[in-house]
Amino acid sequence: MQIRRLLAANLPEVAVSHKMCFTVKITILSKTAYLRILRQLLKAISGIVGEQYFTKKAVGLCSVALVEAVDNAIFHAHSECEDKPIDIMIGVDDYGITMSVTDNGSSFLVDSHMVNSYPELVAIDGRGLYLINKIMTKVEFKRVSEGNKVVMLYKLRPE
Repeated sequence: MQIRRLLAANLPEVAVSHKMCFTVKITILSKTAYLRILRQLLKAISGIVGEQYFTKKAVGLCSVALVEAVDNAIFHAHSECEDKPIDIMIGVDDYGITMSVTDNGSSFLVDSHMVNSYPELVAIDGRGLYLINKIMTKVEFKRVSEGNKVVMLYKLRPE
């Protein structure tokens, strides 16, 4: 895992204690080729902070949500314009995993039907927001100065 070695070489040792915090910020272009790298990045973060914090199940679920959010930015917000940037943040702490995806696209309205209604199985669009909402503990959609931001929380332990 080249990403794991790169992260481990450039970051301080993460202590496995009651107070654990780890954040990675990355900017990618609107290309689906980066989705595989994002999945590998989540696995690498799990290896660094420890599977007791970021389990295989959490990695899998967070990978689905992150890929769906980035996919939405690429295909909907940026209309497949590959030169537009997408800012991604992944943070792990004692409470959970927080991920955000910020695009530079036009505003869109998220209604409860988009995130709470089971999409048609044959529909081309509409499954991403539903999946994100079902997988993550908390999801927020925000309009920011130059685009849209989705913030997703996956709680690791019950309160």
